[in-house]
Amino acid sequence: MTRRQFIGVLLVACVLLAVPVAAQTTIADTSSGRFVYTAINEALNDSKVNDPSAYRCGAPDSQRGLCKISGDILIGGRSDRRQEVTLMQFKQTEDGDNNLGSRGGEWWLGLARPYYGTSDDAMAEIVSCNTIAMACIFTVPVYAPNLSGSWPGSGHDTEVTGFYAYYQGRRLRFQPQADPASLGKIVIDDTFNDTKPWEAIGVIEPRMFGQRSLAMEIVMAPWTGMRAVGRAVWP
Repeated sequence: MTRRQFIGVLLVACVLLAVPVAAQTTIADTSSGRFVYTAINEALNDSKVNDPSAYRCGAPDSQRGLCKISGDILIGGRSDRRQEVTLMQFKQTEDGDNNLGSRGGEWWLGLARPYYGTSDDAMAEIVSCNTIAMACIFTVPVYAPNLSGSWPGSGHDTEVTGFYAYYQGRRLRFQPQADPASLGKIVIDDTFNDTKPWEAIGVIEPRMFGQRSLAMEIVMAPWTGMRAVGRAVWP
């Protein structure tokens, strides 16, 4: 290698070392962590201590909604013209008063429906989890392949059996029976809100009247104090 070639290689190496792997802007760098914005539209919040990084947003205690995170379309690439298509909200529950700690927590997810415009009416509630019901309430069908089924069109269109319902503060489980002797029956269990073992308190049973009439009769155990809801007959 000639002297001129060596100098050329050395200059190229110096230039490469001087160029950062990815341009970034450090917003804050402290002994506990750092916050960086990169040139590839990523925000990095790294912890330097044995405590994970956190994102916190809040509102006055008189507000039910405390924090929102949305995914928006920038119309024409402009930040002042945007359409909200996904929205997560973190709220206080509606029960209680304005005293600190008298309300529970609620998480809400909404997705925009197509062709509904850009108003609030376009946002459909998908699921809401709260500590009043101690449950997540879905307003759309839920398909769970890992439990007992799959999604429509997959070739395995079976659905999760059984469902829950609330009655006077009690969580009831409605479980269809699959064995041949009880096929068509739905057993009603009182879950006692999972404070003790479940107990069967009633059954929904198909019955034939004549040759063509079919009825679904609800029979509750007398000691439950719950009356039979009634009888639906098809004729």
